[in-house]
Amino acid sequence: GHTRPLPFHVCALGLNPYVHPVATPSGVLFERDVLLPHLLRTGTDPVTGRPLTTHDLLTLHMDRNEETGQWQCPVLEKAFTDRTKVVAVRQHPPGNEANVYSYEAVRELNFKTRNYEDLTSGKKFHKTKDVIVLQDPDDAELCRLRDINNFAHVAAGRSSSSGAGGAAGSSSAGGDVRHSVTATRIMEKIKRKREEEAEAEHKKRRQILTTTTTTT
Repeated sequence: GHTRPLPFHVCALGLNPYVHPVATPSGVLFERDVLLPHLLRTGTDPVTGRPLTTHDLLTLHMDRNEETGQWQCPVLEKAFTDRTKVVAVRQHPPGNEANVYSYEAVRELNFKTRNYEDLTSGKKFHKTKDVIVLQDPDDAELCRLRDINNFAHVAAGRSSSSGAGGAAGSSSAGGDVRHSVTATRIMEKIKRKREEEAEAEHKKRRQILTTTTTTT
């Protein structure tokens, strides 16, 4: 079926926009303050359900446009959309931090020139081991991983809400339907929130414009 990856700016556990982004080795993004308590409690990756510790996390240094509040590529100064291929470049030292760029910038300025020095820090990096893809609309595997329908914590939430009444032998098709309904609701909520934010931003701009025109 058609995968629907989570919007780039949203934490895969809290399902709200992140403020302090961290990534797992597989490139899924989380809000640090939401993920850490979960890891301390369960020791598992909320998306894959596999073991995960705080030492596995990458702290992401991401640039933000001060006017729009959108995350952006610090080199190209272009906002990351849900269609941008985005990569993190690991910093040595310390090894558990990374700078985030659009792949276009890294491809043109690092890969094509064979200059494997970070575009902001100047630190040397390995062209495969130290480059983690955070979003790529053309990578089916990563899109599947970032599809909320496949998140372990969403599945766990569903099984606990269906309670003991759902006998093990009951049809899994019903579960899948419930599953996609949950995901659809969450995605709609995120979309609504985003529209409301855009509307508020638009209103603020209009107000600024009207006050500046009336004061002159």
